[in-house]
Amino acid sequence: LENKLVAGVFTSDRIKVIQMLSVQAAISLENARLYQESQEKAQQIQQSLQQQETLFNVVNQIRESLDLDAIFRAVTQNLRSILNVSRVGIYQFHLGVNYEYGEFIAEDVLPQFPSGLAVKIQDHCFGENYATLYQQGRFCAISDIETAEVLDCHRVILQQ
Repeated sequence: LENKLVAGVFTSDRIKVIQMLSVQAAISLENARLYQESQEKAQQIQQSLQQQETLFNVVNQIRESLDLDAIFRAVTQNLRSILNVSRVGIYQFHLGVNYEYGEFIAEDVLPQFPSGLAVKIQDHCFGENYATLYQQGRFCAISDIETAEVLDCHRVILQQ
């Protein structure tokens, strides 16, 4: 603080009051920051609980059904909801042709996007470059086809 108009404004008593107010202001700012952090953590915990509940529901649906289509439908719908993405699909390769042919056998997609269920896919580069990775348990999550680190021949198939 500064006062150039009047001399002797900051007596020792006034300085003590200013110090006390400064400490209280600092405490208030710290409390506000901690409160905001706690609200953010609470929101994260709530989201995690919702995801766990959704996963629990998926597991129950799978246990209740031996129908493979129903299981795939439940998995894709709930995964799309949990991940908050535009599309989740399960792709099946046709065996015996070096993984060059296949199709989506289950999918959950937002209404503004076309379904990939009816599309028959022939992809020569996938079998050569990715098939063994998927056999070993790899999965694929692509946030943007245009910027994803995939081969151009694979990007063409994904754009379809």
